[in-house]
Amino acid sequence: MERVKDFLHRNKLIIVICSIVIFTIMLPNLQKSFVIGDDYEYHLARIQSIQDALKTGVFPVKIHPLLGNSYGYGSGLFYPNLFLYIPAIIGLLGIDLLLSYKIFSCIMLMAMFVILYFSLKNITEDGITALIGTVIIMLSKSLALQFLHRFALGEFLGFIFIAPVISGIYDYVHNDFKKPYLLFIGFFGLINSHLITTLICVLYCAVIFLINIKSSIKNPKKILKLLITVLVVALITACFWMPMLEQMVKGEYKYSESWTNMANDEYSIFDLFGAKRYSIGILITLCVPLMIYGLLDKSISNKSKKFIITFIFIVILITNFNIWQKTKDFTNIIQFKWRFVGLLTVVAGITISLLLKEYAYKNEIKIEYVLFAILLISVFFFVQYYISDYKYPVLIESQEEVNKKIYILWNSIGGGTEYLPIETELNELYSPNKAIANNGDKIDVIKTNLRVEFEKTNQEHKSFEIPFIYYYGYVADITDINGNTVPLIVEKSENGLVQIKTEENIGTIHVWYNGTRLQKISYIIAMITYLFVFCYTIFIIKKKVLLIKVKMEKK
Repeated sequence: MERVKDFLHRNKLIIVICSIVIFTIMLPNLQKSFVIGDDYEYHLARIQSIQDALKTGVFPVKIHPLLGNSYGYGSGLFYPNLFLYIPAIIGLLGIDLLLSYKIFSCIMLMAMFVILYFSLKNITEDGITALIGTVIIMLSKSLALQFLHRFALGEFLGFIFIAPVISGIYDYVHNDFKKPYLLFIGFFGLINSHLITTLICVLYCAVIFLINIKSSIKNPKKILKLLITVLVVALITACFWMPMLEQMVKGEYKYSESWTNMANDEYSIFDLFGAKRYSIGILITLCVPLMIYGLLDKSISNKSKKFIITFIFIVILITNFNIWQKTKDFTNIIQFKWRFVGLLTVVAGITISLLLKEYAYKNEIKIEYVLFAILLISVFFFVQYYISDYKYPVLIESQEEVNKKIYILWNSIGGGTEYLPIETELNELYSPNKAIANNGDKIDVIKTNLRVEFEKTNQEHKSFEIPFIYYYGYVADITDINGNTVPLIVEKSENGLVQIKTEENIGTIHVWYNGTRLQKISYIIAMITYLFVFCYTIFIIKKKVLLIKVKMEKK
């Protein structure tokens, strides 16, 4: 008990600031009703469908049985689900979907505060300065946009892990990579949250690495440590990216039909600064003159100037039309220029906190006063952000209203329907409990999750289109009246659904998603790596505790 009291006393400022920040962000949802944003149908449907799948023993949830008009939508094959198991499991405890999401949001915001604080402290080398940066980033326009106005759950989760990536690559360049766990945490979180944000952070790290390639070559041990970190991240996330790549190789999906064009995106510097929907926000905009002044000020440290230059470089990257015109074949995957605003916000938060620290010390101003001023200003602007968007947020009145909409709206599988096979149209999927024979006959099926069973009694039925969207990994068999089971050929129909060939066999047909051999290998790889990381972490902690005890005994 004394240890707890001592911990709370030593960290009371951090706890108070954290409480104020999270209360401010969660304020719109501190009510029975629920604030929704652009993509709420899709992300709530993901959570609810994971919960429903877990209830019936489906794990891991790669294909969501009830999505896609109950034809089974493979969102989990292409969009990482790891963190969404948290609200799904909370829901299994009997808590409704909306409250489960709110509890999950609080958990992730607390995690974000802790991750940001320690990531920034590694750079700023000062706790109060790290708190300033954390406040600026968490109460930013970027988080208001992702968390409230757009309800972009993947991007919100990815936003949490940008800071440890920046801090990790900073540690690589300036501290001989003494804290590889920062990069590990960053990319582990990113890959399991949002792939576009992951790509943006990979590009950021690649540029920093190339700029510092000469110093890296002189230190091969540092490069080796980096390669090991990359390898461990790749292995522990193999259960996501290996099945995804396998599906991409085995079939074509609608994400390949690009519906955006970065080269024609008219997002400009006037959209980036200020308080527009996809802007960087008022506080950071007001601090731009401070950054320019700091760049010209000879008394400011090289560390701060490097972050100022990084900020300016990203601004030029976002707003320069020629860059996107020349790289459109590759960069279209990012979809919109404003997706870089998350990275820019974190860089800005770090830069501003470093500058405020230096100018506060230089002018003999207590850094704590600066912290409270930034907190008050940030809270004020954040409240303005979430009440200023005339269209969003909107209130949804009840759990019943969500349940009515969750699976029937086309938005419940995402506005772009990116993970449907290229041949499939969602509005044509309206018979989820019927198998269609080659002659057009419709046969009633018994469907349980990702398994279908029905009787074949007509020898003229040589093939059936099954009410499942096709993803590689479906298998089928037929059991005749003598109890003999024969495997059947499974392929994709011209509508992008599962199709089986039965020839003249008569009996009971079973079709189910069995996964693939590569998926099962990827799960084993990831489990072994999880175990290794856990054991290694325990070993390092025990080693540090032992060293502390030895030092105390010597004293």
